[in-house]
Amino acid sequence: MSDASVAALIVLAAIVAGILFQFVTSRIFDSNDQISDPGVFPYPHATISRQMVPHISALDLAGATITIWGYDAFYLHDNSKSPRLVRALTAWLEAGASIDYVFCRNGVRIPDCLATIHSKYPEQLSIWMVDHLNLDKHGLDVLSRLETLHPTLISLSDAGEFAMWVEYDHPPRSTEAFDAYFYSPDAMRRKDLRTEYQAYRKQIDSLPKIRFAGTDSKVAA
Repeated sequence: MSDASVAALIVLAAIVAGILFQFVTSRIFDSNDQISDPGVFPYPHATISRQMVPHISALDLAGATITIWGYDAFYLHDNSKSPRLVRALTAWLEAGASIDYVFCRNGVRIPDCLATIHSKYPEQLSIWMVDHLNLDKHGLDVLSRLETLHPTLISLSDAGEFAMWVEYDHPPRSTEAFDAYFYSPDAMRRKDLRTEYQAYRKQIDSLPKIRFAGTDSKVAA
């Protein structure tokens, strides 16, 4: 092989390496230009049980409040995937956490597995459906933003300690999310992340909801 050919191959290899580097680093940054730093864990592809659960389970959950925003409970209706999440939810409750599980799809059917947990921990687990009949324009705008953007908000018992899991793209009727991030309590000291957390908190709290009464897994009352 001539020196010219070797030089050409080196240049080609450098170009390919540069393209691969740009692709990999582009997955580290989400659409909001959030910076990957210690305490920020990006996942281009994720499921709630395999990627989110280990992070939350590693926290001290005594006295914590966890708000999980979901769409249609599709994951919990999948019998091949739900057991891992069911075990985690139960463990978090046993550790002393309180959980608000909120579903935004109109007419969602509460999964039997979630209703069973509720029957055992009715004071700690609250299940909610967004009340579509009483949505105003603001509520419709919030739903349009959060239909495929699913945050999980964790408020720890220590004053001012928070953590957050966000799926920036979770298509309906999919068990997999895209561009998901876990933000640890250390990362949540960042002002921009605290602002994002509070925005989700305010949006979810502003929506009219129906609380699951536990009498029938098919309806909320």
